[in-house]
Amino acid sequence: MPPRRNDPKIFGMEVSIEVISQLINRTTRHVNRLASNGVIPVMDNGRYDLGKTIQAWSEYQDKKIKQRPDPRPAELDLEQEKALKAQIDRERAALELEVAKGNLHRQEDVDYYVSTMVANVRARIRTIPAKVTPRISGKKTWREIREIIQQEVDSALTVLSESFNPAADYDDEGGDSNSEEAEENPAR
Repeated sequence: MPPRRNDPKIFGMEVSIEVISQLINRTTRHVNRLASNGVIPVMDNGRYDLGKTIQAWSEYQDKKIKQRPDPRPAELDLEQEKALKAQIDRERAALELEVAKGNLHRQEDVDYYVSTMVANVRARIRTIPAKVTPRISGKKTWREIREIIQQEVDSALTVLSESFNPAADYDDEGGDSNSEEAEENPAR
């Protein structure tokens, strides 16, 4: 089940501009421009609160959509109304097809996968000290210690990058093919 809109797991989590640019599919320059225009909040240390930034970005996109002029003329006759309804039905069917193909994802699914990914990253990184402490206890040089820590960090990042694939969780109908597994183990 996707998380609630104000799920505290992603609120308060500081991320870099690169993470935000990847999540919203924009360049870091564009993200800087959005921050300087007050569209998305930036923290004093130059990092971004993940939850607040995603929420602000979503509100910004909603506002842009609402500001678009209404393409429908003031009065339509019955034939124009039928044609408009048919066009809307075609567009809806096209969107549903894109979802089924895995080319388009529902907002609640994106929210779920982002919060799951963040939780997995956090959990994996928090295990690093426990894993490396016994291995570095007898080491004499900083180089050896740094190499062990770097191997563990790289291992954590590799596992995370290989395990996160939201498109693989969709079956041919566009639904969650692992819904039972997801309910039993939400952090995957």
